[in-house]
Amino acid sequence: MWNPSEHGWNFIGEIDWNNEPWEFYCTVVYKKGRKYLAGTDSGCSCPIPFEDHSEGDYSVFTKVGDLRTHLNGKSSGTAKHIQQISSLMDTARTR
Repeated sequence: MWNPSEHGWNFIGEIDWNNEPWEFYCTVVYKKGRKYLAGTDSGCSCPIPFEDHSEGDYSVFTKVGDLRTHLNGKSSGTAKHIQQISSLMDTARTR
């Protein structure tokens, strides 16, 4: 398992897209300098999220707007998702 925090990336936040107790579908966001790293994983409740991810499974963004577009593309457009994305983006800008 590749851990971004062990490679200088600072954890910004996570969005759980479906919030079901028996499965997961989530995106995590990290920041290093002026770059953003986003990874998405999904599955049943048995595995640990991101346990089989490598560095190549994450997307790197150099513009915060591109990160927002990426997150909006995963959203179902619910008020909860819109609020979570806005909150995560605010945190990303201030760290």
